[in-house]
Amino acid sequence: MTATEKARALIAKRSTEDLITDFEVTNDTAMTPELPTVRGWIMDELEKRDFDAFAAWIDSEDESPRKYFIKDEDEADDINNAFFHIFYEIG
Repeated sequence: MTATEKARALIAKRSTEDLITDFEVTNDTAMTPELPTVRGWIMDELEKRDFDAFAAWIDSEDESPRKYFIKDEDEADDINNAFFHIFYEIG
């Protein structure tokens, strides 16, 4: 399995909420050559899970997809350093 396949498989196993947190963490992460690729993988997975929510988010000016995918923010868990979990697992 290639590193890309492994990363995509790990992303596919994460909850939607975790993926959104991962994406949000990337907003405050220093730019690296890999960052756009990882963000793209997360976006691909979110689009697969809920096309309508994804389309609404993309059509908006919001940085975060949270309110489009998570209907009740009070139930959302705050996952610290979730983005780095992905790199740890594929590392």
